[in-house]
Amino acid sequence: MPAEAVSHALVAGDIERAAKLVEQVTIPLLTQGEVTILMGWLEKLPQEIIRARPRLTLGQAWAMIILDKSVDFEALLEDAEKALNAPAIRQEWSDTEIQSMWGEVAAIRAMKVAATKGEIDRSIELGKQALERLPQDNFLVRSILTMNLGHAYRTAGQLDRASQNLTEAISLSQKTTGNIIIAMFSSHSRAMIEEEKGRLRQAMEYHRQALQFVTKQDDQGRQTILPIAGLGYLGMAEILREWNDLKAAKEYLLTGIKLGRQGNQNGIVHVGHIILARTLQAQGDEAGALESIQKARALPPTVFEGNFWVDAVQARLWLAQGDLAAAMHWAETSGLPLGDDFDYIELPGEYSTLVRVYLAQERFEEATEILQRMLAAAEATGRWGRTLEIVMLQALTRYAQGNPEQALAPLARALSLAEPENYIRTFVDEGPPMAQLLKLARSRRVPHRGYIDKLLAAFDFEFPISDTSTTLSAGFRLPFVSKTSSQSKIQNLKSEIVEQLSEREMEVLRLIAGGLSNREIAEKLFITVGTAKTHANNIYRKLDVRSRTQAVARATELGLL
Repeated sequence: MPAEAVSHALVAGDIERAAKLVEQVTIPLLTQGEVTILMGWLEKLPQEIIRARPRLTLGQAWAMIILDKSVDFEALLEDAEKALNAPAIRQEWSDTEIQSMWGEVAAIRAMKVAATKGEIDRSIELGKQALERLPQDNFLVRSILTMNLGHAYRTAGQLDRASQNLTEAISLSQKTTGNIIIAMFSSHSRAMIEEEKGRLRQAMEYHRQALQFVTKQDDQGRQTILPIAGLGYLGMAEILREWNDLKAAKEYLLTGIKLGRQGNQNGIVHVGHIILARTLQAQGDEAGALESIQKARALPPTVFEGNFWVDAVQARLWLAQGDLAAAMHWAETSGLPLGDDFDYIELPGEYSTLVRVYLAQERFEEATEILQRMLAAAEATGRWGRTLEIVMLQALTRYAQGNPEQALAPLARALSLAEPENYIRTFVDEGPPMAQLLKLARSRRVPHRGYIDKLLAAFDFEFPISDTSTTLSAGFRLPFVSKTSSQSKIQNLKSEIVEQLSEREMEVLRLIAGGLSNREIAEKLFITVGTAKTHANNIYRKLDVRSRTQAVARATELGLL
């Protein structure tokens, strides 16, 4: 009855006895995910007692990592090293136990180095050195180090080697009774790698396996789920969101966030609110999306997550809701490194958001350059899930530039990568421009016709018809205007436009939508290029737009094409 024993010792004022009791249960509590209990006890012990005992110091460091809290880890490790070097240590711990704790010091330091930009190679080397020092039968620390190597290899772009290490970490964790925390983290990381490779179905299976590790059954057969399970629920929710099962995704997110709060794990709550914001936006709950992203921002800083991702998702929400000025301000102040010196792998969501802002501003050359760098990095490391989004954005860039025919090749590649894994939101979240491009692809008999029809069916909205809704900046938003509420208004406006456009202008409009240049239109209709331009300008004026892309968008929303 360790909990009762510790409580009695603390009430009795026997701090030394309480410290020894906590030492005995530190590893079981950590490996079983009962971090909150351990931290509650450590907070009741004087810091000088903790610093003098390496088992408690290391337990505190592991707890901070699991809870994703920022602390001075190097100070904790220095305290642990000092205590391990003290002569009195051998009176309480065996040589094997001391060696194990030295291995933990190396493991934590390697993990912290891995979180430092540009130190991945050193993290891998530290991990290997620590494994060499450990006995083969020290399965606990070996599982930790092997998991960390998996994380480091993933960051280094060696995804297959990362998966191998994570699989080995799961195997090692199962050789230590109750070591579910490493099994959970490793399985979750393995799922994330599968997502980067574009294998959503396999990733979902790994997330489900991760949940099995943290589901416990008591003597009466009742199941309980440990708070760390929130990580698995978030992983499954993200895939469900991509598959456009928004209702289930929201339910999983709320469960994951609730579990994260129960375990005082800010990292889970933080990520949960970010994914929830995107899910709510997809459901049309713009206010709820903004509220959720603000909740993520309000949480204390975490060990491995900065605010770059929060800011980028906030910018995507602004774009989706038509606040281009706010999104532009983010792009100008984000501080994202550009040029050849950055790998374009570390912050994929941030860079893809920057590209979307550039497209909204019609800064096509800058968008194209970033996408080329991102594509080279993604292809070099076999990150086909990321490649999918990049080539899709390349297609949108060419389409926005007025080169729809040139957009079809990258779009076809995106579709070939996406169809086997049923990607939906990757396309639908891009709004009207993607719907128009998909319709063009269908008319050009681009492969994957059935899949294109499925994607088009997911665009369950009418394009808005007020103020700047047809500008390119609003083209990259998800407008949520119900079909029934806007149908009458759209029909009325359609009738007005049709009356204004001449038969020849309608003919020119259809050719513009087909991607023909003014010269090609002139040749096809046997008119001069100047006359073709005049017709085009008249169309722009009557549709209240300023470019070919906007004209096609407006005409599509009104059902003229």
